Amino acid sequence: EMAKELHVLDAMVRTDRRFQGDLGDFFHKTYIPIQNIWKQLVTVFRAGHHVRNHLGNIFMIWIARGNSHYLSSYKDALRVMSLKNNYHGTDLLESLTAIGERMPKSSEVLVKGRHSFTADEVAKLAQDHGLMSSYATTEDLMLESASGRLGRLGADLSNSRVGRVAGGASNFVDHHGKLQHFIQILKQESAQHGKWGKLSKAELVKRAVNEVKRAHPDSLMLTPTEARWRFLIPFYTWFAKTLPFAMESAARN
Repeated sequence: EMAKELHVLDAMVRTDRRFQGDLGDFFHKTYIPIQNIWKQLVTVFRAGHHVRNHLGNIFMIWIARGNSHYLSSYKDALRVMSLKNNYHGTDLLESLTAIGERMPKSSEVLVKGRHSFTADEVAKLAQDHGLMSSYATTEDLMLESASGRLGRLGADLSNSRVGRVAGGASNFVDHHGKLQHFIQILKQESAQHGKWGKLSKAELVKRAVNEVKRAHPDSLMLTPTEARWRFLIPFYTWFAKTLPFAMESAARN
């Protein structure tokens, strides 16, 4: 999984380097920096954007997986995230206490059935398989490709105090949606009558990760060809990946 993402990242960097000369200066110093600043202002810095993303995530999960284990997976996702509790501006321990929950012990079993998964195991699997990406990746920002005065302005905006809080909110929403979906799949498919049948633990994790990534894509999940369009079309990832999965899930379920 990580090898695939590194391949895409390499393709994105190589695509970026193809813009040279006057065209390259325009892209790196004007077009991409302005796009980055605009994207941050209409997404990361708007509270309504995070609320809509959260609602969109939980609706997408419900379309794909239905009611079974839905609520418990929602809560368990918050509990797994509290193991690190590293979301700027958000104290998950206080949030859990407010809803009558607690941080799990790392050895606590969250998923039981044919296969079992502890809280620590779920967190590590999500991290190792690229589900816990940064908000810059999720929001399709291209900070690494911007240069010049406008590029520095975009980076300063992202690194400001308000930017770090807004980025923490974006990370929180994205990670929670992916973890909830991942945990719900593990719970449903570890049951005796999972729709995928009797899979090995490794195969179950692989298929679960693939479904989560299809439902909640980011720029690292683009093919090398699609990565080229990312530079030209704002929010290309959403049009190319999220919308088709939503339509497919709605039609299937």
